[in-house]
Amino acid sequence: MEACKNTEREAPELMRQILRYLDAHPDALDTADGIAKWWICADGKAVEKAIERLMQKGILQRRKLGGLSYYGLHQDYRGIRSDDLLKKLKEDGTNA
Repeated sequence: MEACKNTEREAPELMRQILRYLDAHPDALDTADGIAKWWICADGKAVEKAIERLMQKGILQRRKLGGLSYYGLHQDYRGIRSDDLLKKLKEDGTNA
């Protein structure tokens, strides 16, 4: 796999990329490191911030498996497109 390029992005852009990935893979579940490396090719610390913001809004949920935290789309948001979720975040005052 080619190394990630341009990994320094802000949380709002990373939130958009995570949600767009979940459009195509609504059952996806991964660790913050896995999301950073395999889903969106970004810096791990910035991805953790984006994940935290999406969890605060209830869009992502955390599952503990084998001592690790895995993140995925909350069941209440399955079937809702990322564009609609991003619109909801903007209406709630979240910069995404």
